[in-house]
Amino acid sequence: MNYSGNLEKNKLPDILANIKSEGLTGILAIKSEEGYGEIYFNEGMITRADSPTYRERLGRYMIENGIITEKDLRKALIYQKAEGKNERIGDILVKYGLISKEELHQNLRKIIEEIVFSMVYRGGIYRFEPTKIDERDIEIRIDIDDFLKGMKESSQELERGILSEKDSDSLENDAAKKDRYGDIKGEIVESIEKIITTISSFNPQEKVILVEDEKLMRTLFSDGLRNFGYDVESYDNPTEALEKIRLLESSPLSLVLITDIVMPGLSSSNQLYGGLELVTEINQNYPNVSIIVMTSIGDYDLNLKSLFMGASYFLRKPNKSQFDGDDLRTSLDKFVEEISLCVGNIFRNRRIYFERDQLNLIREELIKSLMDARIELGGAEKQLERDLFDLTFLKKTTKELLNKQSFSFIVDTVLRFLKIDNDRAFIGVIKKGEFRYFKGFSLFQDNIQYLNENPEEFSIELSTVKSLQDIVIMNKVFRGALPPEDAKIIHSSIKGYEPTACAMIPFRVYDKTVAVLYCDNGPEKRERKDFDQLLVLADTASLAMQITVLNEKIRTKE
Repeated sequence: MNYSGNLEKNKLPDILANIKSEGLTGILAIKSEEGYGEIYFNEGMITRADSPTYRERLGRYMIENGIITEKDLRKALIYQKAEGKNERIGDILVKYGLISKEELHQNLRKIIEEIVFSMVYRGGIYRFEPTKIDERDIEIRIDIDDFLKGMKESSQELERGILSEKDSDSLENDAAKKDRYGDIKGEIVESIEKIITTISSFNPQEKVILVEDEKLMRTLFSDGLRNFGYDVESYDNPTEALEKIRLLESSPLSLVLITDIVMPGLSSSNQLYGGLELVTEINQNYPNVSIIVMTSIGDYDLNLKSLFMGASYFLRKPNKSQFDGDDLRTSLDKFVEEISLCVGNIFRNRRIYFERDQLNLIREELIKSLMDARIELGGAEKQLERDLFDLTFLKKTTKELLNKQSFSFIVDTVLRFLKIDNDRAFIGVIKKGEFRYFKGFSLFQDNIQYLNENPEEFSIELSTVKSLQDIVIMNKVFRGALPPEDAKIIHSSIKGYEPTACAMIPFRVYDKTVAVLYCDNGPEKRERKDFDQLLVLADTASLAMQITVLNEKIRTKE
């Protein structure tokens, strides 16, 4: 198996299957937008998993499932403080008779499976490090074949559930869809979807040009970089590579050049350091191309000279004469990983600068597309104002959302809209695998006002409410009656009436759900008449947050 690579090219289930078949012991590290996670293996079996979205879950997990009480957990924490942080909470609970060893292992197994299952949906890069596992981490042993089988069955069940719950709107044919989008509200939604697609397409395509005159090294490096998801073209001489860069100069491609130093030159085949000659040419004529130089020569002056001439990185290539057999291959694999991380850093910084340059264009196009509908809205306003939805309000709030992009302002705007035709609503943020209350309103006697003053007292583990989990993982809008088990968990904190129907909509930044809107009506109001408009506003809110993230990335970089 490849011990490092890109999760788009090498899917996590395939990596797990390879670890099982080779009986490997070590740690699989995964770096993604969600953070840094690890899966531990002993002889091809999963023994432990850590994730930034599932930290410190054992105690809360067992409290929620009625295995221990809050008092038991507090006792364990006191014992842990007295005995030292090296003592784990689970072992303390067993040691003092608060749970049995079997109960501990059963709950740890469930948590590990949930964590690994959550990682299946992540992108990013991975790295497997063969290493000895702590004796305490080999008591749990999860068979990978059983896990993959269970994961496949869960996915199929989830897919069946989504298909069975889809209403007629999602199953309509193209003609019906065209008719639906023929109205004014549909045009606004269509404009928003178009801009979101446009923003996603702004990032330029990325290409790596590799120059290495030794065939074996050229093949190993190019194959390794492709394994990390990069588009690579390789050449055995600087002349052909320079010609290719000349052809690509006017294209929208973002280029990185990786070149060996010791090779024939551009001006003469007798040139010893042809790679440096290529660096000089690129730096003078194509400064938009970033450069990584590599060599097995251990010369510090050569290092400084390369950086002085414009290279972004100087990497020491493994010297074949110092290694034999498997040691050489291992050393080369690690070197490819080092190159790929350097390339990733260059491209990531390029994207940030590119987003800064495009930000004003994004705003202008967005506002133009949204506001182009104002003329038609004005003409149709008198006819449509008899609906409960106020079109003037939508025009005003969508513009406000795009001009003031703070999350608190976005929440206040959405809630102000919802008060037009809803009895209560609230918005929660997604943090570390939890749905946490942020702000809401209610026209009835319930806990909303109390939660506005004490938001930290309302949080729900996503894994305990399937409807919420579907929204976050599958980007699925919920509309209708909540399953009884989900309704019980949510309404235990809200209290008040139990609605016959509700709506839950994700707020997303790029492909990540960062918050979820919940709204419902009392028993006397069953039919929702503002759902299409609510989707428009939620899409606009997501877009406003997306612009906020771009701004923040730019400020951080600057």
